[in-house]
Amino acid sequence: MNVLFYVSLLVLVTSDLTKGCYYNGVTYKPGDKYNMDRCTWCICNDDNAPLCKAAFCGMPRCKNYAPAVLKEGECCPRCPVGSEM
Repeated sequence: MNVLFYVSLLVLVTSDLTKGCYYNGVTYKPGDKYNMDRCTWCICNDDNAPLCKAAFCGMPRCKNYAPAVLKEGECCPRCPVGSEM
């Protein structure tokens, strides 16, 4: 079973009241959504401050102790097909 939950984060990014939210060399307008990494998603609020949420995943228990796999672009590891409990 995979456990996934989200938490709100205080993100250390700069915000310019006239320009929107600034992260990693890019300025985002209010309403714009962006990823900080594959498990952290942000939206630039109307007050030009980012609101971010991060997913924290538990390690799944797979049949026959098969190792969990983290696929490209996914946040949480999963059991290989056929080895889900």
